Amino acid sequence: MATAEERLLEEFVSQLKSSAWSILLVSSCSGLWLGKVIWRPHEDFDTFGALLWGAIVILWLVRCRSTLVGLAYRVPLEQADATRTKTRGIFVRVLAAAFASFCLSLCAGAWKQFGGFLPIAATWLFLTLLLLSVFLVNRRIVRLARELSPD
Repeated sequence: MATAEERLLEEFVSQLKSSAWSILLVSSCSGLWLGKVIWRPHEDFDTFGALLWGAIVILWLVRCRSTLVGLAYRVPLEQADATRTKTRGIFVRVLAAAFASFCLSLCAGAWKQFGGFLPIAATWLFLTLLLLSVFLVNRRIVRLARELSPD
């Protein structure tokens, strides 16, 4: 039977993974809207959509950061400093994944508009970076959960 500490840790891992995936999706939507504003500037409400999705990205980043900060309060006091330094690395990886997702969707908009080799190559580059960063974020979250789990 799972203890209360194990359940809290499982809850933390699920919250962190859902935050990371939501940040990726929201930042890609933000990139698509910004690409739409850049490549088709004559439509009226596109700027509002880009600003709205940008604000949603910032809110999800704040939620992810607050989840990571909250982890330091869930561990014993002697592990708190080590946990804070480990969670900083996770947040940097989530931020890099969000940036790669944003750039991927921005390049995908340019690919459709211009064609040619450069937008296609940039899209594949950012897709590769996005997949790599998703793998690294997931692996780091699982590793942190394994380190903090009571054995």
